Amino acid sequence: MKSRKTVLGHWQCRSGNECAVTVSETSAEEVRLFFTWTHVPNADDREEWHFAIFNEAVSRFREYAFLNKACVQVLRDLEATGDFRRVGINDEGDWKFGTEAELN
Repeated sequence: MKSRKTVLGHWQCRSGNECAVTVSETSAEEVRLFFTWTHVPNADDREEWHFAIFNEAVSRFREYAFLNKACVQVLRDLEATGDFRRVGINDEGDWKFGTEAELN
């Protein structure tokens, strides 16, 4: 399966060091948060990470998870009303959907 990478945000510490947070997801198998720094974090940067960055990154990750849930809910609702239906499985192992017009 292919992994999907999404940047959750960038933070600049008082030291000038910057931290980027990326979520890497292999659907239903693995999810990781990566904290990438422009320089090796010093004690002040690590304190800032504990105090603000980590908490905000987890909060943004929850929003990311809820957005994924909302997308699945929309597909399920469209399927329930008959506007979409499952037509197969894609190369990554996820459902492919189509409309009646596309299928006929």
